[in-house]
Amino acid sequence: MAMLRGVRMNFDECNAVRSAIKGVGVLLHDKDMLMDIGFRDELRELMKGRERKELIQPIVFIKGRYIGGFEEVMRMVEEELLY
Repeated sequence: MAMLRGVRMNFDECNAVRSAIKGVGVLLHDKDMLMDIGFRDELRELMKGRERKELIQPIVFIKGRYIGGFEEVMRMVEEELLY
């Protein structure tokens, strides 16, 4: 049961980040790690050395630079830093 709750929370956070980014007019290109093995390997390389909590989706990059996950992106939208 806890796993399903975690999956649902992750799904909701990904959707919230996607909506927030699109809502401020930022062009968004999202990728599904489960559907693209090459991207999953690329992401592992990009995230090498990061803390485990930073590896939980959503993982957001802007122009190849790691920005953060759900909390960081939502804070940036709230503070109008993504315009």
